[in-house]
Amino acid sequence: MNKKFTFRFQTVLNVKEKEEDIKKYDVGFATKKHKKETDSLENMEKNKGKIVIKWREETKKRLKIKDLRRFADEFEHIKMKIENQNILVKKSEERVNQEIKLLVEAKKQRKIFEKLKEKDYDSFKYDYLKAEEMLVDQIVTFKTANNNKG
Repeated sequence: MNKKFTFRFQTVLNVKEKEEDIKKYDVGFATKKHKKETDSLENMEKNKGKIVIKWREETKKRLKIKDLRRFADEFEHIKMKIENQNILVKKSEERVNQEIKLLVEAKKQRKIFEKLKEKDYDSFKYDYLKAEEMLVDQIVTFKTANNNKG
């Protein structure tokens, strides 16, 4: 009895495994993008801090109105960039969370088919052992019958 186990949904399981791998890649990509956006925000915050320090140093001296306006414009510009970057960071964080949810769902789908494969394999083993026992019983019965005749 050389019967080999074949899972009836093996192609579906293979597809689910590939989907999970794609979702892992998507999570990694989204995480990298989020890190990049966060780093960019941190750099903007540092630049804002440098502008504030520079403004404080310059205000100790006598300044012209045009210099004050330039500092105010720079400060407003960096503030707007930071607000926009905060929005991008939040969006990228939401994207990471969404990708993680999709990955979790893909893992659940794969695990469902793996459990089904385990159950099918257990059933296959049980049937195989039953068939083997029946064969042994037939051989013993045949030998016993031959010994009684002879």
